Amino acid sequence: MNLLKSALLGVLVAGLPAAADPGVATHEPVVERVSPAIVALQCKSPPRAGMGGGREMSWFGTGTVISEDGAILTSATVVPPDAITDSILVSFAGGKQMKAEFVCGSAELEVSLVRLPKGKYPYVPLGDSKALKLGHVVYTFGNCQSGGQNGGVMENDDQVAFAQGEVSGFYRISELFEGKGWYEGATYKGAVIETTAPLNPGVDGGPLVDVKGRLVGIMTLSYNETRWLGAAIPMHVLNDRVGKWQKGELVKDVPKVEPKKPDPEKPVEDDPDAPYLGATFEADEPVIASIVKNSPAAKAKLQVGDKILSVEGKEMKSPASVAKALKAKQPGETITVVVQRGAEKLTIKVKLGYQPM
Repeated sequence: MNLLKSALLGVLVAGLPAAADPGVATHEPVVERVSPAIVALQCKSPPRAGMGGGREMSWFGTGTVISEDGAILTSATVVPPDAITDSILVSFAGGKQMKAEFVCGSAELEVSLVRLPKGKYPYVPLGDSKALKLGHVVYTFGNCQSGGQNGGVMENDDQVAFAQGEVSGFYRISELFEGKGWYEGATYKGAVIETTAPLNPGVDGGPLVDVKGRLVGIMTLSYNETRWLGAAIPMHVLNDRVGKWQKGELVKDVPKVEPKKPDPEKPVEDDPDAPYLGATFEADEPVIASIVKNSPAAKAKLQVGDKILSVEGKEMKSPASVAKALKAKQPGETITVVVQRGAEKLTIKVKLGYQPM
């Protein structure tokens, strides 16, 4: 009888699944925590003179949701700060897609912030990049092999690419190079975290994450691929600027050179140094005839048919007087415009832009 019990017990034990080996390291908890907050990004800019030879421009890469309300941090190589775009497509693993809105960006820091529609989203919390040391385990996540209309692993395979490595160095990028062995389009010069986790095409803009699943850096292309190592811009370099963007303070790069004075002999929309409004006027009256999509005029809700009565308190009697008033300002300044719209007089704030290239 005891032999029979022993035999039955042996059969039952043999049929149970084997327990996980406690001596085998697994990164699954971090992957499960971070992956839902990783997105593929596709940014498109409509054709405009001087940019892409008049062709539609497209950029692809990775982003990280960094707040529950849908703020996404990515690289300026994925969503360029100077691209006039109203088309930023966000794809989650699993096939869910939605449009995002550009918030602000910095070519100097090589980072951009975009925002998803109102809702609650999985996100990666911020970590302490200053606490990292040589040998610490870190992870990268992204949309590998993106860079074309066919997409990357997130669009095609419904998964986020993951790599594990170690912190292998702390360096500074002092020069931007182009050519063999270097990625094009990088704009960042400064401190980077080097990692043995590989940086594959499409991962630019993706996160560098610590062992607790916290964001400690944004992957950059500004590094020599012949080293077969990845590099990330530390979050302590980005935190101040990104934090202000999230609060609505759209702080931009400080120009390194003094802006030229506008040429008084050129029409305002033909002068590359004049501020950009993005509107044309009737021949003899300061009445708006057309508005460029996504221009400062469009963003300020000016409308075709609006008659400009004054700019900064000065009466406007002709299109030439409007042009003269604009030339007295600089790109980035906000002006007060009073318009006649039907029977109404409206006071509108307009933030002037830079002339499109």
